[in-house]
Amino acid sequence: MKDKLEDAQRSLAESFQSLFEEQELFARVIECFPYPIQIFSLDGTARMINKAALNMIGIKSVESHVGKYNVFEDPIVRELGVVDQVRQVLTGKTVYLTDFNAPYQDMIRYFDVKDRDIQTISSDITCFPLVNADGAVEYFVAVFIFESFA
Repeated sequence: MKDKLEDAQRSLAESFQSLFEEQELFARVIECFPYPIQIFSLDGTARMINKAALNMIGIKSVESHVGKYNVFEDPIVRELGVVDQVRQVLTGKTVYLTDFNAPYQDMIRYFDVKDRDIQTISSDITCFPLVNADGAVEYFVAVFIFESFA
């Protein structure tokens, strides 16, 4: 089952890579994509976030997140000990984070998110690189598959 999921995620990453060349179409696909997705620059700063991610995570606005949030500086990501795993995407590797459990009260404390009656957001996250025509990593993507809200 896990191999099947990883194959599907790998195929999705390849599809995104081919769209990356068509900037306008790529932006529209990201915006309409039914799963939460974020795109980051190489330094870890959020460059794009779709509506599904805003809604699922509870982020109040694109402006409060894009250009401000940095995954490598996120205290929750650091506390969960996955920063080094996420950094592997910079080497061109696809990274699978399973059972990523973010305490929602910590998210409220650190970020501009809605105050909701949620204890934990649990998700699997697939991070993969977007490479340019020369094969160099230019950005990286995080796709969230939410398991539950508790």
